[in-house]
Amino acid sequence: SPAQVLTWIPQMEVLASAALDRTIRLWDMIQHGQRTHEFRGHSKGITCLEYVHPVRSLLSAGFDHVIAMWDPNAGVKCAELRGHSSSIAGLSTIPDSDFEVVSVDYAGTCKLWDV
Repeated sequence: SPAQVLTWIPQMEVLASAALDRTIRLWDMIQHGQRTHEFRGHSKGITCLEYVHPVRSLLSAGFDHVIAMWDPNAGVKCAELRGHSSSIAGLSTIPDSDFEVVSVDYAGTCKLWDV
């Protein structure tokens, strides 16, 4: 399935992609774009990704109304953030904040998370 969203993970020098097939893939840009990891854990398609540098976590969200926190080095899901009642349309870190992330769903609800 084609990538829906991309984000850069600077510590690992990889590009993370996510798709509607519920898969997150990491691509090693030093090794000419070779796929290094593949994560699965969403029940529906993924629409957004965000890397949270201070906690070294990759966040993904989408049509299943859940934000998943991943350890990209280990390839495991660390936590799930629940609270949206609609598909999640966007994630963003808060500038000048080490641990806060905002999410918005297709119903227009915004939520602030302390990760």
